[in-house]
Amino acid sequence: MASMQLIEQRGGFLYQHRPDVIPQGFVTDEELALWAAYFERTRGTK
Repeated sequence: MASMQLIEQRGGFLYQHRPDVIPQGFVTDEELALWAAYFERTRGTK
């Protein structure tokens, strides 16, 4: 979660900052799912 917070502050995507997590080099469905879970957890669903 700390990585996601830093990336949100700095901008960019998970694959750019953490290629060890998303090695494909582009936004994947997996990354989108991680972002969705992160935002649900940090902001709650409305």
